[in-house]
Amino acid sequence: MSALADANGLYRTTNLYEAAYLLTRSFRLAGKAWAGARMAVCFAPDERLEQAVMDYYAGGMVRARELAAQYRSVKDYVFSDKREQEGVPHGIPDPRRGAEGLHR
Repeated sequence: MSALADANGLYRTTNLYEAAYLLTRSFRLAGKAWAGARMAVCFAPDERLEQAVMDYYAGGMVRARELAAQYRSVKDYVFSDKREQEGVPHGIPDPRRGAEGLHR
């Protein structure tokens, strides 16, 4: 298990830019959970995840348009709880399809 993973083997981040970067690098979402007063995005266990997180904080490069699309997608996913309470459905973003990749 990675040093970054929680007891369930999931990696959690509240940084939406980091989450978008990881989605751009094809890591799989495993859900979301409250982390104090903030919502954290959870990623499924992957042996490459720790290195990808270090790459992100060291200035790792990805395609700007894909990063922007993933950012919009993960932001919508994180803030969908409020819309759910208002009766608007949401889906989990598909990391291969960017902002249009919501499964309904």
